[in-house]
Amino acid sequence: MTSLEEVTWADLANIPADPPTMRELCKKCERPVQVCWCSALPPKPLEPRGRIIILQHPAEEKRSLRTAPMLSVGLAPGKCLIYKGKRFPKLDSDLESILADEKSLLLYPSASSVPLEQVAASDDGPFNLILIDGTWPQAKAIYHCSTALHTMRQ
Repeated sequence: MTSLEEVTWADLANIPADPPTMRELCKKCERPVQVCWCSALPPKPLEPRGRIIILQHPAEEKRSLRTAPMLSVGLAPGKCLIYKGKRFPKLDSDLESILADEKSLLLYPSASSVPLEQVAASDDGPFNLILIDGTWPQAKAIYHCSTALHTMRQ
C-alpha cells in the first residue's frame, strides 16, 4: 500500500462506530433539559371553562420553539386539542362539530372580525377558541383551504 492509501484507511478506522449521544430530554415537555420550560408552567394545570383548539400546520411541529405543546402541558387534560394538517376539518367528525359549534370563535384577522370584548359581553361561555398555528403564509393557506373556517365568528 502507498502512504496515501494507509492514511486514508487510518482516517476511516478512526471514525466512531457509535452514533453521537443525544442530549438528555425533559420527560414532561420533551425538550432538551438545558432549554426546558417546565419551570415557567403553572404548578397545577389551568382549567379554563372553554377549550383551546389548535389547527397546526405540519411544519410547525418541527420548529424549535414549539409553542403548542406549552399550552397542552399547561392546561388540564382535554382543554387543549391539537389537530395537524393543511385543510380542516378533513375527515374528523369531532373537529367538524367543534368548528360548526356557535360557541367556537376563530382568532384570525379579517374584515368581519369583532373585538374580543364585544364577544365576551354578548355571550356566555364556555367557548372553543380556535387558533391557527403557523407562519403567516401557512396560516393564510390553512384559512383559505379550510372553508369551514370562513363562516365562523372571528
